[in-house]
Formats: sequence, structure tokens, C-alpha cells
Amino acid sequence: MVENRRLLIALAVVLLVGIVARFALTGFAVYPDPYYVGVPDETPTFRTAKVYVCPQCEETIHEAVANRKLGEEAGETLAKLRLYYGKPGEDGCCPNHPGQEMTATTEIPVHPQVKFGLPPDTEFISRIYLPKDAPPGDLSNRVDLTIVISSKDRRSIHRAEYCLKAQGWMMHDQHPLNIKCPAVPGGVLDVRSIIMHKPVEDQRGQPYTLQLVVFYWYAALPDRITSNMYKRLTTMFYDRLIRGTSYRWSYVLVSKLVPPNGGDPGQVARELEQFVVEFSGLVTKGRVAE
Repeated sequence: MVENRRLLIALAVVLLVGIVARFALTGFAVYPDPYYVGVPDETPTFRTAKVYVCPQCEETIHEAVANRKLGEEAGETLAKLRLYYGKPGEDGCCPNHPGQEMTATTEIPVHPQVKFGLPPDTEFISRIYLPKDAPPGDLSNRVDLTIVISSKDRRSIHRAEYCLKAQGWMMHDQHPLNIKCPAVPGGVLDVRSIIMHKPVEDQRGQPYTLQLVVFYWYAALPDRITSNMYKRLTTMFYDRLIRGTSYRWSYVLVSKLVPPNGGDPGQVARELEQFVVEFSGLVTKGRVAE
């Protein structure tokens, strides 16, 4: 027993000395640039949607989150507010704040509840994409894109299942999916496909089930792409210990709601595949969207 303990201690010392020697002799390379530093305004069949932001709505929501007043305590007024609107009021002002001009943007605001739950140095890219033939202001056929970029604090990157469950979504199905993307290193994009559902009510108070199709994956320069969290962590450990390199990871989430009353999740998944192929072809060309 004592001999085994001494052997384990000796092995631990050798490992520690090896790690110290590894970095002392070869140094440590850090790649500070993320895989995604921008996104395209449009793809062959999709375009970014313009939304409208009310400064008063945004400020009120931020204050409510900071003071943890998001439930009944916030009252009906807060429940009416939005971080962004598909279109302004008839006079170009906020529907909830008469006379307040709205700002038009394609950069979708990230909810403060998400920001406060992640390290302060986390960066975000968030857009809504629509088919090019969609009417202006109609967001019903939208594709949501969110990219979370980590910095020094690695806690920025997480699994989509965690944050979606926190928003009331329940898991229905999930599986790995390989999408042929010629522009991606290796020609195949490894994503995780998820179908989630959530009970909601329509405007008349009638209950129905809302479904959401989600694709997500992780990426880091120069060619680290995976949808498996454990593979990502293993890759990070190997790169840091063996290769002496550290990458800045991005977490990409693409989602679309299934049309209610008979919508087909399979069809929505095919639409997301098309978007992902077009999007990846533009973003991975030089790693920067022009």
C-alpha cells in the first residue's frame, strides 16, 4: 500500500516536472482572434433583418434584470416592453413610449439576463436572417443566429441545452449531424441538432405547443470545429499541454421556430441546413465576412 502511494507520488512529480519543462523550454502561444469576427449581411437566399430599438425600453429592462425584477414584481408595464421591435409605431416612435424615436439596426440586442449570467468579457454577435422574399417587418419566418465568443474567462462557452432549458424549453430530440460545407476545414461541419418544445398560449388564451429546431457547434482558429463539449475540452487540454497553444473559442447557435398547427420540424431542419451551408461558405472564406 505504501509502495503504491509512493509510486503515484513519483508519477505525479514526473508529470509536474514534464509540464513545467514543456512550457519553460518551448513557451506558450496564444491565438487571441476568434473564428468568427463578423457575419455577412446576406447570403444567396437570406438577408439580415432590420429591427427597431427603443432606448427607454432597453434601459427599463436592463434595470429590471439588474434589480432582479422580472416576475410579477415587475408588473404589467415591464411585460409589454421588448428589447427590439419588428417595426415602429405609425409615427415612427415606440409603441409603449409615445414620442420616443427608435433606432433601426441589424445588430440584435442580447438580453441582459444572458449577459449577467456570463463573464463580463464575453462578446456576442446576434442577428436575425429572413428569406430575401420576406416582407419588411415580418419576422415570422426568421432564422436566429447567436455567436458567443469567450475571452480570458472560459466560462462563456456552454451547452445550448442549459440556457434553453432555463428559458422554459424542454428536450424532445437531439443527435449529431454532419453537414457538407466545402468552405469548412475538412469539408464537413459537425453540429448538434436539437428539437425542443414549450407549452404556450395564443392571444385567446388557448394552449398549444411551440417547437424549436436548434443547431449549435463550437469553433476556434485555425481548424478546431466540433459540436461535442467533451471533445472541445479534450482538444483544449491537448493543445495547451502538448502543443503549447491556447485558442479563443466561439459557440454558434442557429435556431428557427416550427410553424404552429402542423409544421414539420424536419422541413425546418432542412431550411437551417441550407442557411448554415450558405453562412459558413461566406464566413470561413478567410475567416472574416467581407
